[in-house]
This record gives sequence, C-alpha cells and structure tokens, in this order.
Amino acid sequence: MLAIRLLPDYDCATCTASQKLDRGCTQDAPIPMLFDGRETRRCPRRVLHPDEGNTSGLADLFWYYGRYKCGFLPEHGGLNDQCAKLMQMFRVIDEANAACDAKEHEERTRQARAQSVQRGAKGRRSRPA
Repeated sequence: MLAIRLLPDYDCATCTASQKLDRGCTQDAPIPMLFDGRETRRCPRRVLHPDEGNTSGLADLFWYYGRYKCGFLPEHGGLNDQCAKLMQMFRVIDEANAACDAKEHEERTRQARAQSVQRGAKGRRSRPA
C-alpha cells in the first residue's frame, strides 16, 4: 500500500527500460534504495503485477480489495459469510491507508501553515518609530 501511495512516479506502465533496471523491476537494482525504513534492491510496486511473474498473491489481494472498497465482496452473502482471514487483511490495508491519509494531511497542514506564515511576513511592514 505504501508503494502505491508514496511512489506515484513508480508507475510500471510509464517506466523506461533504464528506469526498470535502476529500480529493480526484473532483476536486483545496482544500487539499493531505502523504502519504509528498509533497504531493497527490487521495486516496491513490482509485487502488485501478476503479469511480471509475481506468485505472492498480493496482486490478487489488492484486486479483491479494490472491489471490496467499491462494495463488492469476494464470496456470496454478507460480511459474515466472507473468509475471516481475508477480511482481516482488508482491515490491515484500511489501517495502512488511514495512516497514509493522516501523514498526507499532516504534511499538507504543515505546508499550509508555512505558506501562511510566509505570506504574513511579507504583508507586514516595519513601522517608523
């Protein structure tokens, strides 16, 4: 989830061949990158693409999660008829999204305050004594 929210420019559809090599799309990147406090040599978004040899199931999980957010459940029936483990995974993804939303809100608020202070400083004129 963090890879999607925090690396919007890492879009597999628009990455050039050179970027795919540098970011570790199909093989380890020559230089490790830091993502979510961990060093990695593979693109964090890669696990979301089943067409690139991903067998982890995360691509399917996020596909079902997207449908779940639109109101469609994976199995017939209501919430109580769904796999408990899947619903727990969806809850973890919801919590990660909420944490990302909170961080983005804090950053926007911080930037707005900084701009407000900056505008206020420009608008003040020194008064002659």
